Amino acid sequence: MPDERTPEKAPSRVSPQLVVAAVLVAAAVVFVVQNSDKAKIRFLFIDVHQRVWVALLIAIAVGAAVGYLVARRGRQSGKR
Repeated sequence: MPDERTPEKAPSRVSPQLVVAAVLVAAAVVFVVQNSDKAKIRFLFIDVHQRVWVALLIAIAVGAAVGYLVARRGRQSGKR
């Protein structure tokens, strides 16, 4: 008579990347909830009323783009 037991699965392990991603998402949610007030933002000749987290997100995105472009230009000039 054949043994019809199902093979036991190895205990699943949570990857470190998944833990870091979950922590970052939780931190982002807390940040958005705590910074949902509106603020007056002035840039050059533009005045807007925007939520604080949106303004910070825009600033981070612009900074990341500038950093990427500067690093890319540095790598290209190093190849010459």
